[in-house]
Amino acid sequence: DNWPLIPIHASLTPDGRVLSYGTKTNGQQTGFFSYDLWDAAAGPSGGHATFDNGTGTDIFCSSQVIMPESGDILISGGDNWTGTGTTNTGNNNSNVFDTSGSTLTRSAVNMNRARWYSSSTVLVNGHIYIQGRSGGADFPEVGQQKGSFRLLSTAGTTGYDSTFPRNFLAPDGRVFGYDTPGRMYLVNAGGTGTFTAMGQLPSANAGWTSGAAMFRPGKILQMGGNSNAATVI
Repeated sequence: DNWPLIPIHASLTPDGRVLSYGTKTNGQQTGFFSYDLWDAAAGPSGGHATFDNGTGTDIFCSSQVIMPESGDILISGGDNWTGTGTTNTGNNNSNVFDTSGSTLTRSAVNMNRARWYSSSTVLVNGHIYIQGRSGGADFPEVGQQKGSFRLLSTAGTTGYDSTFPRNFLAPDGRVFGYDTPGRMYLVNAGGTGTFTAMGQLPSANAGWTSGAAMFRPGKILQMGGNSNAATVI
């Protein structure tokens, strides 16, 4: 069955549905107009419900993560719709997808930075660590449970590639990550934050097209990139 839009971004909801967005129903790049929910229990031939995006935010190339205290999905940043197309620049909006009501709502508080191609990571306390990309290459920030955003002004990321940083929760509660060229780091997200450089991945495993997954606490499989190699971090 044809997907109602191109699902550039997809998140599995706690109840087993798939939230996706990324284009208009005709395939044009933008998340300004609609998002789709697919109920996998209905099988590949059905189960889609496509909704209007009434938030006023173009959520294309945002980052999304399930908030553990509610099961809802925080969608951070995205693109900007001009009326005819997107600009490939960031916005500082935050939106929440309510999994029980299947609704997408703009939050009252904006992030400190506009972010496009960012990454979001859940911290031990349930807060959301957000790092990267257009407008947000200088400092990460933390989305707190009461809806406010705290800039980590002493954890500067300037000089590191800001496109979709690969970030994971480390066993000690810090954020471990690395950028596209493979430069590794640790971030303590408490207060205004601290940033510690942690060395370099092998060049064979660096690169824009690499993929990564944490397969157990403190163990990350890094695959591809500049070669077909795989490395355990």
